[in-house]
Amino acid sequence: MYDEYKVPQTIARSIAWDVFRVKKGLLTSRYIQLYLCFAMSGFFHWMAAKLAYPEKTFYNTFAGFIWQASGIVIEDFAIWAGRKAGFTSPNWKYLGYVWFLVFISWSAPLYFDDCVEGGWLRPETWPVSLIHGVWKGEWKANTV
Repeated sequence: MYDEYKVPQTIARSIAWDVFRVKKGLLTSRYIQLYLCFAMSGFFHWMAAKLAYPEKTFYNTFAGFIWQASGIVIEDFAIWAGRKAGFTSPNWKYLGYVWFLVFISWSAPLYFDDCVEGGWLRPETWPVSLIHGVWKGEWKANTV
């Protein structure tokens, strides 16, 4: 059976292993695959947006997906550093949940802003934005 969610992973593995000739199981291979999968997803979302509105750039759509991959790499590093420092408590997973919420709250507006610009989301869907408030001083959505 065709599984559309495995296509980017299969392509990324092929590129990492066959094009870059990175050995299976290495961290380098994992990160090449990670970034390629998120880049492909970002590219497909960007391309769909451009097809709908060719005059708009939608640069943040692609950037948002690349930042998601970077968030995973940062989390991996933090886990590695924590283990090296001797942190072994199972309660550390809760810090991971907090990290996810913080990072997704920071990076998702990149994609969502482009969705608002394209008309697929209405700004009043999220009437207050902590991220836009901190970044741009725009605490409330512009509801035109």
